[in-house]
Amino acid sequence: ANSYKKAAEQFPDSGQAKEALLETGKSFAALDEAEAAKMYWEKLNTAESRIAIAELYFNKAEYISAKNEYAKVFTSYPTNPFYPLAHLRIGDCYYNAKQYEEAVEAYKTVLKLYPGKKQEKDALDGIQRSYILLKKPEMAKKAYTDYSNRFSKDEKAGEMQYRLAGYYKKESNNKKAISEFREFIKEYKKSELRAAAMNELGAVYEKEKRHDEAINIYKAFISEFPKH
Repeated sequence: ANSYKKAAEQFPDSGQAKEALLETGKSFAALDEAEAAKMYWEKLNTAESRIAIAELYFNKAEYISAKNEYAKVFTSYPTNPFYPLAHLRIGDCYYNAKQYEEAVEAYKTVLKLYPGKKQEKDALDGIQRSYILLKKPEMAKKAYTDYSNRFSKDEKAGEMQYRLAGYYKKESNNKKAISEFREFIKEYKKSELRAAAMNELGAVYEKEKRHDEAINIYKAFISEFPKH
């Protein structure tokens, strides 16, 4: 931290000084000295340093303060590349504060304003997680479908379907749990969650007294994962 600090003091108006202020803040943050980090980032006063300050609050679970700092990215720094990230993180603030309706709206803003940006995937994932906690499984299913239609059935899509299946199982909606687990097993053959899904499906079959199907899925599990 000291070397960056000296550079900032020696060349206060240079690009080198700006980089030094940013890195000095990062060094203090890594040392868990949040106030010192914030002081340097406030001096820098850029969209990137504002994001860094917001992250400090977020990591301390101070979600209202974090949200306010992310919002400053729009109000204080017009036309900068951090807008999509700031909007996404506002959704994350609402989500972690258990304000799930507000989280959904914030994540939808990302989808509306920044189509094609990398934050789009995380926004759809956040929408689904929020709807599950709001006990709105049909909307959660729609978020998964929207995701898989936009981005094909990648690893995150698999995680989303597995999450939905798990919700149905938890709520004892065994018919839909079976449907989602079976589709997951069919579509996501390389997923790290595949073994767990097969076990979960077997357990639901047992609850439904569909013993032959339970035996078959357990046999398939043993065949596919002999060392599991």
